[in-house]
Amino acid sequence: MSLVLYKKNQSGFTLIEIMVSVSIFAIIMVVGMGALVNVTQSYQVSHKEKEVHDSLNFVLESMTREIRLGKNHRIFASLPLSIDPQTPGANGSGNSIGFLANDGRGYFVYSFGVDGKIQRSVYSLSTGQLIQRDNLSSKEIVDIVNLRFSIIGMNSYSSGDLLQPAIMIQVQARAKGETRVSTIQTLVSQRSLDV
Repeated sequence: MSLVLYKKNQSGFTLIEIMVSVSIFAIIMVVGMGALVNVTQSYQVSHKEKEVHDSLNFVLESMTREIRLGKNHRIFASLPLSIDPQTPGANGSGNSIGFLANDGRGYFVYSFGVDGKIQRSVYSLSTGQLIQRDNLSSKEIVDIVNLRFSIIGMNSYSSGDLLQPAIMIQVQARAKGETRVSTIQTLVSQRSLDV
């Protein structure tokens, strides 16, 4: 029979060393998780803002294309229309704009609807009746806060107005459920001259 002697100084970790290393690891994990949560929240906010800007860019692009090719632009305080679309436009600002399509498709009106959406309405030139109404913005993605049109240079050249007709479009919106409001604006010049 052999006798095995054990040394008293065996290498290993003490309970205090293990507790200190676990505490340091827990602190690093808490700080790391906090940073990860902040990055995730920042991504979600920027993703929502990108959706708002993409939606607004689509709306502005479709509006500017038709407004640029139209004529006799006019600001409306209320709808339905009670004005002859063939009369020349006028300077002003408001949340609805109407204009005559150059290709004879009708009289177009862009407005900020009561349901908080940007709407496009097309009226018949012969009867004045509504032909089509479309919502250009979606309440599921974006809340439109305000829509404003400002027209300059609509008076005729012969009356002394030397400015090319131009329409400033300003849209204020926010992501669904958010409080931060983004503003996008663009300037559209009428393609045909008002000579």
